[in-house]
Amino acid sequence: MKTKFKFLATILLLVAMTSINAQDSLSKDPLLQFKSFFEVALAVNQTRVNTNYTTFITKNGIYNFEKGSLTPTIDGFINYGWIFKSNTNEIYTLKTGLNVISRSAKLTDSIGTNLMYSEGLFQIPIQFGIRLPKRFNTIKNNLYRAFDLNIGFYIAIPYIEILDQKNNLDANGVSSFGNYCRYGFVSEISYSALNTKGYGHKIGLRASIDLKSITKFKETKYELYPYYSTIGIFYNFLNKYNK
Repeated sequence: MKTKFKFLATILLLVAMTSINAQDSLSKDPLLQFKSFFEVALAVNQTRVNTNYTTFITKNGIYNFEKGSLTPTIDGFINYGWIFKSNTNEIYTLKTGLNVISRSAKLTDSIGTNLMYSEGLFQIPIQFGIRLPKRFNTIKNNLYRAFDLNIGFYIAIPYIEILDQKNNLDANGVSSFGNYCRYGFVSEISYSALNTKGYGHKIGLRASIDLKSITKFKETKYELYPYYSTIGIFYNFLNKYNK
């Protein structure tokens, strides 16, 4: 999984570098004509548990999460945002949405049984961004290229949790909707190639980290509350811009 992730990251870097030596043929970013946008994306991540918070003493026993262990997860994003222009060249964005994310981690119980803990969460982010245009590449289907940098925070509410043996993942999920709320920071760097109507491609890296604090409304069945950090590659399947 690590090799595949490095390979995808290398592809992202090479794609971004294709426009460095291109000639200018479009004076303005096409997004200057729009006021808002809607996007749908999918991300493939590597997730790990914060190594300082790995042991949980519960009514069912003691559980220890594996330190430094990485697990693959998949997230889906649906975001809506607003575009702000300070002049003819600078674009700023504000976006939020409803994301469906998954988190998982390896752990052992008090008798040494290898387990896998998985959660599904609804995440609501608020991100502030700035768009950094690159020079237009006339060879690549008349697409305007730019980098987008976003940073913000989020709240997340779980809706399901699963605890099962690591090599026999067939346990039923247990509803945990609204039992607690977690918080964290999120950042994105993306590379887009869009035409004058806002259609095209957008790919990037996304990282998130949970704050070491949660708000409990009700105890979950397994009483496990690990703090996660993730990094992954995402691709926008839909980019829709509105005037």
